[in-house]
Amino acid sequence: MGESNLLLGLDPDQIVRRAQGPRYFGLKKSQLAEAIKDGKIPAPFPLVEGGRATGWLGRQIIAHHHRRIAAQLELSGPQRAHEQKKAAAKAKTPPD
Repeated sequence: MGESNLLLGLDPDQIVRRAQGPRYFGLKKSQLAEAIKDGKIPAPFPLVEGGRATGWLGRQIIAHHHRRIAAQLELSGPQRAHEQKKAAAKAKTPPD
């Protein structure tokens, strides 16, 4: 298991049910649903054909975090500050 996997405490082959998603993605349930809808987080897959239970493989969650971290590292200092200010302003703006 790689270092990043140990940090998440997640086996790449482990199935993480949707109810556990907030723990692994660091978002509240409503925020997680919105991020999935917006394509920022991979959609969970059905665990049983025709069933309601959904989840992710640990490797999907790990890959998501690797992409997110890589995107943050690509931003330079001033650009990162600008993007953070934009995100903060967007978060404060009430929806239409």
